[in-house]
Amino acid sequence: MASGDMKTFHECSPGHACPAAAIFETPCRAGSYQLASGGAACSLVAPGSAGTGLGALRPVACPPGHFCVQEAKTPFENPCPAGTMNEQVGGATETACLPCPAGYLCGKGTGGRSRPGFCPVGHYCERGAKRPAACPAGTYAPYAFPSPNMTNARNCRPCPEHLDCPQGSSLHTLQASGACPPGAYCPGGNAAKALKCPIGMYGVEPGGQEPADCLYCPAGHFCKVTPPTDPTFPTTAEPCPPDSFSINTGIAGNSSRIFASEWTREAGRPTK
Repeated sequence: MASGDMKTFHECSPGHACPAAAIFETPCRAGSYQLASGGAACSLVAPGSAGTGLGALRPVACPPGHFCVQEAKTPFENPCPAGTMNEQVGGATETACLPCPAGYLCGKGTGGRSRPGFCPVGHYCERGAKRPAACPAGTYAPYAFPSPNMTNARNCRPCPEHLDCPQGSSLHTLQASGACPPGAYCPGGNAAKALKCPIGMYGVEPGGQEPADCLYCPAGHFCKVTPPTDPTFPTTAEPCPPDSFSINTGIAGNSSRIFASEWTREAGRPTK
C-alpha cells in the first residue's frame, strides 16, 4: 500500500459524537452530553437535570427554584412561576414548584438562595398568591412592617370609628394619625411613646393610655413574650395546645412553658 493511502484515525473526544465514517467529531448539542471518549452519539439530558452548553461532558442537577424537562439546555431556563417555590434539587416538571406559603410572596425562581419575602405592609398574601392583596377600605393591617402573619383578609382589622382607613392601611396609618396601636398603651395619649402591654396581657383595640387598658391573657390561653427589640405589640392570646392547660389568667411565655397534663385533649381548655 502506498504511503499516500495511509489514514490516521483519532478517538472521539468526550463531549463529542463521532458517527460511522465521520471525518470530524461533532460537539454534543445543548441538552445532550457524552462523558466517555469514542462515543458514536450523545445522550439526551434526562428530566430533573440540565445541560451546560455545547460539548457537555455530563449534566447537572436542576437547581432549587427551577424545574428541568428532558433535554433542558441550561439549569435556569424554567424558573418556578410567581406564586410558587421549589426548595429541592432535581425538579423534573412544574409540579415540583409548590404554592408559596400564606403570608409570603414568591417571585419567579423562588427557592434555595432566593427566599420568599414577607407580605408587604397593608396587605395580605394567601397561599400561592402571585401578588399581594390590599386590606379593604375601612380595615387595616395590624403591623407597621412586612409580616408573614398577614395570611388572609380576616387578618385585616376593622378601622377604629374615629379614624379613616383607606385601602391598604396598616398600623402605620393608625400611628400616623396619633392613635395608640393595639397591644400597647401610650401614656398621655402620645403614640410616639407606645409601650407594650405588660407580660401576660394583650390588647385588641387602639387608644390605650395605661396598662389597665390591656387585657389579661384568659384561662386556657397564653400570651407570647417577645424580646424588647421586637417591634410587634401583643394583640392575641394563643389557646393552650392539646395535652396542656392553664387555670390562671395572665399566663405568659410559649407553649413549652405551659403545664402538661394527661387529662387535656382539646386546645384552649382552661382546666383539667
